Amino acid sequence: MSVKDVRRWLSSSCFDKPKVAMVYAHEAELVGFTVNSLFKAFDEKYTGLIDTLAIEPKFQGKGLGKKLLALTLNSLANKTNRIILYVNEDNYRAIKLFSKMEFRVYRRLVRFDTPINHLLSLL
Repeated sequence: MSVKDVRRWLSSSCFDKPKVAMVYAHEAELVGFTVNSLFKAFDEKYTGLIDTLAIEPKFQGKGLGKKLLALTLNSLANKTNRIILYVNEDNYRAIKLFSKMEFRVYRRLVRFDTPINHLLSLL
């Protein structure tokens, strides 16, 4: 994971004005980062979205994810009281972390991923 990777991730976000809440580095190596944004939901209330929390595998299990999550939550606390995030159901470490932080499962989503050219050929 490099600064270039983080920049690419930020520029590809589908939400308005994402920002890096915190970046951890160790000996000039990027170790982890969070990306979050704030958006107005259908009920007109602002909601914080934690789009990404990533820790390099060799640094996982050392509490960095929890620290980054705490810093991100603190940075959003004065803007909203509602936070959402998404996690893949096979990301057991992340689910364990979010459960310990008392996030609760609100809804399970199914994601479909198909190349647009294929979809257009069906029309």
